[in-house]
Amino acid sequence: MIYPKEVQEELKILDDYKYSDKLSKFNIFHLYPKELAYPNGYYDSRFFELIGFNTNTMEKCNLGRHDSIEFCNNSPIAFARVFADGSFLIRMRSFVENIANTQAIYMQPIDKAIIKKEVKLCQKQLLN
Repeated sequence: MIYPKEVQEELKILDDYKYSDKLSKFNIFHLYPKELAYPNGYYDSRFFELIGFNTNTMEKCNLGRHDSIEFCNNSPIAFARVFADGSFLIRMRSFVENIANTQAIYMQPIDKAIIKKEVKLCQKQLLN
């Protein structure tokens, strides 16, 4: 499909993120639909490729092929939408981390004490 120029520019923003296999904290997810999960997954689902993004570090990580993403322990989802390219975006209110990676993938909020420590470290680095 050919998209209008304005749409193409918005979709290219995702290309600004660099791949990192070591990325462990995410605040945006893109789900790219793949084949039907039947008979090897949830019968009513499709598999999807999951890409996790960190907007602070401008990094992304391919989290693999799954048929479910579970947000545990009151994970703070801000919104979800369907992008023009057919991928699904899930935006978190704060960072989450992967706690289990099976056919389904599980995310939970990162401890707020860890976040505060990282913010202080970043502030210290900016002052030096």
